Parts: sequence; structure tokens; C-alpha cells
Amino acid sequence: MAYKGKSTTRSWATLPPELIRLVTTFHILDVSSATTLPVCWQPRNKWQNRLAYTVVRDAAIIENLMQVTPAWSSALEFHTFWQKAAVVLDPGDNTLVFARQHRLSPYRHYKINLFQRTCIPCRINFPATTTGLLAAKRIVLTKELGYVACCKDHRKDRFCGVCMRDSSHDEIYLTENEECEIWPSIETTCRVCRGDALWKVCMEGQPSASGMTKEAEAVGGRNFAAEDWEARQAVETFVDGGEGCVREVIGLCMEKLWLRQNTKIVEMLNLAIATSRMQTRMVENAAEAGILTGGMGEYESEEDLSELEEEEDTELMSLTEEGQGVRELAINDWARTRILDGQWYSPADQWHLLQSPSEGVYLTIPPDFFFPYVRAQHPVSWILPRNEVERPHPDPRAFHAGPPPSLNLCNSAYEAFRIQMHQLLYPAMENLVRKIVMECAVDGTDASVRVARMNVEDVAEGLRQEGVWFNGMDWIRRRRETKRDEMDDSSSSSEKSGSGSTSPVLSTSTLQTTPSPPPTEKMSDKMSDKEVLSTKIKIPSNSSQIKSPESPILSLPIAISPVLESPTQIPSIPFIPESMAEMPQFTIDTFNSIWREACAPLFQCKCRICERAVMKLNIEAGNILPTPQIQQSDIQGQYIINPQTQLIEVQLEPAPTEGTFVASDYAESDINPSRIGRKRSCDDAAISADEDGPYDVQNRDSRECSRTPPEKRQRLGKHEILAVPLRKRGSEEIDSGEGDKMSCLSGLEGGTNTKRSRTSTSPFAPPRSESESISDSEDNNALQLMSSDVRKTVPGIGDWGDLGYSDPASFVLKSIIGAEDDD
Repeated sequence: MAYKGKSTTRSWATLPPELIRLVTTFHILDVSSATTLPVCWQPRNKWQNRLAYTVVRDAAIIENLMQVTPAWSSALEFHTFWQKAAVVLDPGDNTLVFARQHRLSPYRHYKINLFQRTCIPCRINFPATTTGLLAAKRIVLTKELGYVACCKDHRKDRFCGVCMRDSSHDEIYLTENEECEIWPSIETTCRVCRGDALWKVCMEGQPSASGMTKEAEAVGGRNFAAEDWEARQAVETFVDGGEGCVREVIGLCMEKLWLRQNTKIVEMLNLAIATSRMQTRMVENAAEAGILTGGMGEYESEEDLSELEEEEDTELMSLTEEGQGVRELAINDWARTRILDGQWYSPADQWHLLQSPSEGVYLTIPPDFFFPYVRAQHPVSWILPRNEVERPHPDPRAFHAGPPPSLNLCNSAYEAFRIQMHQLLYPAMENLVRKIVMECAVDGTDASVRVARMNVEDVAEGLRQEGVWFNGMDWIRRRRETKRDEMDDSSSSSEKSGSGSTSPVLSTSTLQTTPSPPPTEKMSDKMSDKEVLSTKIKIPSNSSQIKSPESPILSLPIAISPVLESPTQIPSIPFIPESMAEMPQFTIDTFNSIWREACAPLFQCKCRICERAVMKLNIEAGNILPTPQIQQSDIQGQYIINPQTQLIEVQLEPAPTEGTFVASDYAESDINPSRIGRKRSCDDAAISADEDGPYDVQNRDSRECSRTPPEKRQRLGKHEILAVPLRKRGSEEIDSGEGDKMSCLSGLEGGTNTKRSRTSTSPFAPPRSESESISDSEDNNALQLMSSDVRKTVPGIGDWGDLGYSDPASFVLKSIIGAEDDD
């Protein structure tokens, strides 16, 4: 066949029929080699069935080519493929009579007489017989062949919609199709087609180092022999029973494979199963053989027990894993180990493939991984073995391990990661906040402002310090020691540098000058730990005589843990990444949430109710009490090096020879716990008036107030006496009063000039006779109480004999007579 001239430049629509049939032949060869074939027809003894299946499949391909142009349709009707198809479907040539009578083309003979009138499932399952010829009753949709004709015996549930095998074959496990993604609109599938579809989907997954994909490794290879009991059970249920779909089975197998490779679920599950079996056996033995006998019960030999343990009880394993929470324990252990090793990438970031946009020096990751490898260091490396410190952290193999394969498992891992991150970092962050609060209290700054200005890198840098991983650390002492070490280092370096230089020549003027005193150390550097953390309240005073306080005032805005003599180490200390800039979003959010919770007390309400609640918690916990800030102009900060305070005490001075005494003044701000009302009774007024007796008239101005100051300050220079209501006396009383007074004056003064006595204005009326004043028990009791109160009020008071008087009554009479002489 040779074409010359213009025939060689024809288009596809105008090609010669011979050339169109040649193109179709090569197209059939290419498509048939790339098209899948059901596994059930691949054995050698199934060649006739395979040939019938491929003829029906390839016929649909040629029909698609016949739709190109009418010229192609007429040319392909006489393709030799149709003769072969007629022979395969009708080996006895029983339907050829219609073709001879009507002189149909091979295509029309196949399409009209064979394909549309013959039961295709019957011809594929029984190709060597005439079963199904001209017996079509209905049309059924299939996966590969499209719509095919079926007889009355081949309903939708009687044959596989993928490979066309019917239920006449043994052990094909025809079940209702639940896989709508791979086989839509297919009613029934067989065991072989389900297994083949599962394996094909597995081989399309992610490649692994073993040569197979990760999905194929999860299902246990081509034989579906998975290591995990639940994965193996899921595969068998799908392949044999048709329950579930391919994606669900592969997802479950991938979860189990990931848990076995990255967690300790196998060890935990075996331990839980052994415990459950032991408990069950103990209960059975106690029920059968009795509690006190200790017999073996039903199992009398160790071989029976070993055989029982070797048998795999899927129901017991399922109940143990779900009821005892073995899965959650394994995931939490994985998250904790991951954080302790320094790998702080959140599983949510790995699932969503999030990565920080910044590129740092730690970007040493191969291109097939999504996140950079960030090295980590241990804040307290001296507690670890040497080989543990020297090896890289985090472990590169664990770092390059993939994230959880399913979304549900990833959510569980993310929640476990957040919980374990909080448990590991929150104690250290709380100690970091405690450090900031104590340092700001010493410096007189606001801790909340400092905390608000800290970013993620600042917090991570604080966690890299050794002290935050110990409870009860004295940060003030630690900072003082650090400064002292720096000063010592600087002084030693200056001495080394100055030792090589020659000393300058001392001049005469230099020798005559007074050397400057050594630099004084700050009060905070000399204070001990107890002095720094003491919160004893001092009362400020404006007096010029100020004593050095025992301890400064340290006001803390929140409740913190007390300082311990021996700080205790936090049990679990993780490796801290060297840089937080490489961390993705979910990791940063988790880190920030823990830090916000640790410093939340700094931003709580500062009203009086909340402050009293905080103080109550401090008192219950036995912590340091916050001291209220002193509002004074001369005190600038909360931590006061030399607070203007003075302890209240009574100063004593030696009494003069005349029998007088002086008491030190009380501070105006003195707090007397037993205050007495301003309104006093007559007895109290009388006692306070008698207290003026021991003072001499010339020295009365030296006393300013009594222990309980009255409404008006009494002055001894001009003694104010209580007014007694006057009454008119008879002549007898006047005569008797003058005689008594003269007798008293003769006994006390001896030779003093007498005058007519006036109406007494003293607090106590003078006694009418000496015997009455001595024998009156009530007056003596009152005077004893007065003298004892005076001694208690003014320390150092001696007896009345030291003042030159026999009793207090003599002192009172002496005072009255002296006042009358002045008048």
C-alpha cells in the first residue's frame, strides 16, 4: 500500500481505511498493556475467562475511537478485532446465521447479535459453553466494562461488579460494597478485588527505606500480616467481610505502626494484659479452690499456663487498651520524652506543615524535611552523665520521624504535648517570675512592666539559667554573690595589670594630704538572707536620732514561695532549644500560654479585697508577708537601705537629788494597744491628779503627759485642779478645820505661819484629822494603786522614802500647803 502525491498530506479525518485500522491496532496494544486486570483471572488455567474479559474491555476502547469521525466509524466496522471477539463470545458460531442473512459487518454482528443480547457474566464465567447466549434480561453497571447485559440469574448481588465473577465459584466472599470512593455505584465486590484494591492504594503511598511504602509496611506486606493485632484484624475484616473502606483501614494501620515505632505502647499493653490475666486467674483460683488452699484450680501445670498466655485474646487486648487508657499513657509518654529531649515542635505544626519564615544558622536540614533542626542544651548539665551531654539533642532519628499519620491521632498528640509542656515548663517559669519579683522589689521597679516587655526569646533565655530549675532559690543573695565575684575578678585583673607598671613618685603635697576612706559597701551587700527577706514593720519617725534597722522593708506584689536553706531541684529538667525564632506558630502559642499563666498573678486586681485575700493565702502558706508601702517623701523605693524608723522605747535618766524624775517623751505615732476613752470616771481623774504629787513645784514643767493622755495636756507649772462645788460652812466646822490644819502644820512644817484655810480646790479634800487620813482604808488603797500605776508607767521610780516623804498623803498635803503659801 503506497500513497503518493497529495494523499500523503491528508488530515486525520480523511485518512484511508487501512491506515485507520492500523492506528487502532497499535492503540489497543498500548491500552491493554496499561490497563489493570482482575487478579482472579490472572492464573494460567483461567485463560479463557481472561480472554473473554479482555475482549469485552477492548471492545469498549474501539467504540470510543469510532466516535472520532463517520469515516473512522465505517473503517473500524471491518476491523479484524470484531471477528476475534465473535469467536471468543460465540465459539460455536451459533449466532452467525444473522450475520449471513443480513450481511452485517463484523462490528455490527458483535454489537447487535452478541454483546447486547448475551449475558456477559455468563460468557466470562463459562466461556467454553453456550450459557448466556441470547439470554440478556437486564442492564447492570460494572467498574471496568461499563453497562453490560445480564440474565435473570445474575442479579446485582450474585456477581462481582469489578471482575464479573459470580457466586458459583467457591470462597469468593461476595459482600455488599461499602467502598464508594474506589467503586462508586458498584453493588457487590469479591474478596480478591477488595484485597487487590487495598494493595494498589498502599503501593501509591509514601516510599520508605525498606523498599515498600509506609502504607504497605503498615498493612503487613502483600500477605497482609501486620504486627499489631488491631491492624491485622481491621485488614481481615475488610478483605474477608467487606466492612469499612480502604482509607479507613490504611489510616488505622498507619496509626498502629506509628505508635509501635515511636511510643512504648507494646510494653505498656503487654504489662497491662499480664496484670489482667493474673487478676483473672487469682479470682478463678479463689472461686474454685478456695482462698486458703492456694491450688492451681483449673490449670494444674505450668505448660497449660504458658499455652494460655501465648494465645492472643483480641477481646482482652481491646478491653485492656481502651479501659485502662494504655493508648493515652503511651502518647503522653511520647510527648514528655520528646520535650525532655529538646524537640519542641508541636505535632499540630508538623501536621499542617507550618514553618517559621525566619532562616537562621540552624537551618541544617535536608530538603526532604519541613522543619529546621534546632540544637538544644541542658540548663543543669552537671546532673547528667557525660555521654548523655555529648550526644546531639534532640535525637536526629526521632526528629526526622514523621508526624502522627491521622488527624485524630494528631489531635491526641497535640493535647498531650500541651499538657506535658505545661507540666515541665510551668514550675521553672513560676520560679522565673519569682526571681523577677524579688529583683524588682530590691530595685524598686515594677515587676509587671518588666514581664510585659519580655518576648519569647527572653523567656527562653531565662529558662536556660540554672537557678530557675530549683525551688526556694535566694535570688537576692545570688545576685549579690555574682556582683561580688565580678568585682573580685575586676580587682584581680586590675592588680595583674598594675603589677607590671612602676609606682609613681610621691610628692610632698601627696604625703601631706589625708587619705580618702575606703568605699563603703551598700547595705544590701552586707545583709544576710534573713535580713533581706524579713518583713518586720517599722514605724517611721522624723527624729534626728535614727538607729540602723535590723532589716529593710521588702514589699512583694504577689505571693511567692519562701526561700529555702537548701533549694530543691525540680524532678524533670528538659533540654532547652538554643533559638526560639525557628519555632512555628502552634509551638509559640503553647509556650506563650504557659508563660501567661505563670505571670498572671502580677496582672490581677490590686484592690483591698484582693490584697487581703493574697495576704490570707500567704499567712496560710507560711510565706513572706507583703509589707504595705510607706507613703513618705524621703523614701523613694520599696526596698529601703536606711529606712527612717525608730523603735519606741522609754529612756531613763537619773532622778535629781530633790526627788524629782524625768520620763522620756512618747512618739506621737506610738501605737498603744490598750487605749482608754477620753471620758473618765471620777476615780480615774482623782488618781491622775494624785500622780502630780511626787513632782516638785519648780520641776513641774519637765513632764508633759501621763501614760494615757487626757483631753487637755496637764502642766505642772500651772496646775489645773478640778473645781469642787462650794457650800457654806458653819462656825463649828470652821473652828474645827482650823484646829486640824494647825496640828497638821505643826507635825509637818514645824513653825510655818498659819492662815485661814480656803475652800480646798485639790482633787482630794484634805483629811479632817491625821488619824482619819491614816486609818482610812479606801484612801490608802487608792493611793497604793496610784503609786503602783506610776511605777508601772514610769520605769525606775523608787519608794516614797527616797523622795523625803513617808507616804503619798504627806506629799499631797505638802503640795496643798505650798500652793496656799504662794497665794
